[in-house]
Amino acid sequence: MNKLLSYYQKELAFLRKQGIEFAKKYPKVARRLGYNQGGLKIHMFRD
Repeated sequence: MNKLLSYYQKELAFLRKQGIEFAKKYPKVARRLGYNQGGLKIHMFRD
């Protein structure tokens, strides 16, 4: 089970990073999609 959790956490970190990069590259589109200043949708990445 720890292996699966580790994989999930790595994937989540990757998606967060990609969201930030996307928001920097396409700020208008990101705003329309509901992304905040950090590039992350607030409800998408609750821990």
